[in-house]
Amino acid sequence: MKLHYYRPEENVINFGDELNKYIWEHYFPNFFNEDSAKVFFGIGTILRAAKKYYPNSEIVIFGSGAHSESQKLEANFNVLFVRGPLTAKALGINKWITDPGILTSKVVIAKKEKRYRFSYMPHFSTDNCSYKQVVEKLGIQYISPKLPVEEVIKKINKTEILITEAMHGAIVADAYRIPWIPVKSYQSFNYFKWNDWTQSMNIKLTVSILPRLYESMSGFKKIVKEKLFSSKIKKICKLPPSLSDEKIAQQKIDELEKEIFLFKQNIKLYN
Repeated sequence: MKLHYYRPEENVINFGDELNKYIWEHYFPNFFNEDSAKVFFGIGTILRAAKKYYPNSEIVIFGSGAHSESQKLEANFNVLFVRGPLTAKALGINKWITDPGILTSKVVIAKKEKRYRFSYMPHFSTDNCSYKQVVEKLGIQYISPKLPVEEVIKKINKTEILITEAMHGAIVADAYRIPWIPVKSYQSFNYFKWNDWTQSMNIKLTVSILPRLYESMSGFKKIVKEKLFSSKIKKICKLPPSLSDEKIAQQKIDELEKEIFLFKQNIKLYN
């Protein structure tokens, strides 16, 4: 069975997508290969990618999410469960739990050495030196989602509150019981996927808007935009952060691990 997950481009990694390798290798060691007769879709907003495997592959959906409500149930889908209620509604099913990224805290044990009151994690598509320079001047730790998974997890656990544009920054922070504040600085911010996940955890989503910063900025425009960004971040730091109810989080972990157990049993029966 092949493990499918999103890869931005050659030599670029994205934290949320790379979690697939860590989590599924932990629960299903030495299981995946390049046989695409069956393809495992786990973490990520990746259901649109199923088209490239149609009609020759069975797509085993194990917590993936839809990009929008236009996603439909395909003939080669074997849905065990999806990320949240919005994906389930789009597919016309009722099999959802939450994003399996919440299992990160079960797979990677991290020391909670708080060094920063706030940290900032951009979306991988906006990650650049301009954001890093501005937030570090404010004493805020900058966390690039393009860093290795374990390094990102260590940095998340060094903060008291995570300001994040990356959804899996929020998911992993929540898994380690670290409060988080969602923000956006780019037009294509996907409210559908965020609502899909937050509704699965019974969290109300409120997203704060930040100005977009580019590496190519210079001169007066750069000064103005960076001052505006700094001003907005300072206000965002005063907002109440989000965190799922601990009982709900544990319930979701239990449900996910039950599905993992059942899947392992089915694999044995199939073999």
